[in-house]
Amino acid sequence: PNYSDEVAATIDAEVRRLLDEAHLEAREILKLHRATLDRLADALIEHETLEESDLLEIFAGVGTWSSGSQATHAPGPPAGSSPDPSSLVTRSERPPDPQRPS
Repeated sequence: PNYSDEVAATIDAEVRRLLDEAHLEAREILKLHRATLDRLADALIEHETLEESDLLEIFAGVGTWSSGSQATHAPGPPAGSSPDPSSLVTRSERPPDPQRPS
């Protein structure tokens, strides 16, 4: 790149700020959902492999995260209940992953 040391330092400082902010946000999300993380870890230790239905049950009630705010909980089935199958995305509906062989 053809820019001054001052511009490079400004870019580096902004990248550092963004990374620090993302790191703090990730820690906040993990702390907020610690119980869910523990349930996931326990299930993986017990079963090694989890099915989609297992993950849906573990993550029931965990909403999406809006940057700079707390999680917004998406309405979902209560823990232990079966999700509405019509609300699920099946493998055939998902776009193909270019990184995975067919």
